[in-house]
Amino acid sequence: MTASTATAAADTPNTNASNPHWPQAMEFMLAQLAFVLEANHTRGFSAHALNRWIDTCTARMLETGSAPAALVAEVRALQARVLA
Repeated sequence: MTASTATAAADTPNTNASNPHWPQAMEFMLAQLAFVLEANHTRGFSAHALNRWIDTCTARMLETGSAPAALVAEVRALQARVLA
């Protein structure tokens, strides 16, 4: 590895979910996204509408088995924290 590739690697954020800051960063980003969209009245967007949509999606994920129950539980926990 050369000095320039080492620097580039050091400057590249770890996008791997194993990064201990990744879950908090995702939660923060989603909360800010919901806030900005709702605050700007973006074509009828509201946190309530997003909450209903996530409810619908996660229920369907469980019905069809398209996602493991543990994943759905994590999505719903994130939903509760961000959209509460």
